[in-house]
Amino acid sequence: MESLKKVLHANSFTLFLAASFVLFVVPFSLFSEGVREEGALQMELMKAFKDNYLSCHGSEPQYPLLGTKLAYEHSGHYLGFEKHAQNSYYANGRGCQQCHTNERFIEYVSTGSVDAESYVANPSQPGCYTCHAPHERGDFSLRTTATVILVDGTTFDKGAGNLCANCHQARSRATDLVKPTPANRIAPYWGPHHGPEADLLLGTNGYEYPGKSYSSTPHGRIIADSCVTCHMTLPEGRYSLSPEVG
Repeated sequence: MESLKKVLHANSFTLFLAASFVLFVVPFSLFSEGVREEGALQMELMKAFKDNYLSCHGSEPQYPLLGTKLAYEHSGHYLGFEKHAQNSYYANGRGCQQCHTNERFIEYVSTGSVDAESYVANPSQPGCYTCHAPHERGDFSLRTTATVILVDGTTFDKGAGNLCANCHQARSRATDLVKPTPANRIAPYWGPHHGPEADLLLGTNGYEYPGKSYSSTPHGRIIADSCVTCHMTLPEGRYSLSPEVG
């Protein structure tokens, strides 16, 4: 009987040690594992912070947003029509919002169309995030470089400049506009849209007088990325480039 008590006592002590291990040692090991996992997560977050946030907003950024923003504030995109509006309310409707507001341009390049009668509740002028989507893509690649069909049917396919051609085009056919028109029927906005650069670059959609021959600029053939190559290049010296051209 005494031997049996000793065995039970010994087993009870063993069970107590086992229970203590389960209750204290195992949770502590799990806690330690959790600390290690949390530490690894913090390291990953710090790396992501450095690689992403600091690449734009740090003291030595990969993408110098501050300088770019200051230059942008002198550009036609920021200043608006006749360089005084500094907003997009003046063109928030009748199809103009497709190019004159940041919100509808993003919608246009994403879906291929915009309701001409719709209005943007709080429109903003075209800016950095109109053409780029860094927070979605993680870089400053262009939203689109797809080819653009101009209003006269000509294909504009000039690399990065394709994005610009979505808006910088005549939007009306010269052959439809140049016809006998009574003076009291000439609209205040008669003629091509005030920004027919894509048509001009390709030497298309201009009115030609019968019996006359015309030459064409070589820019559309020899410059790979057309608009972007010249107007978005970085200056190499003091006063070498005005931000108003971009």
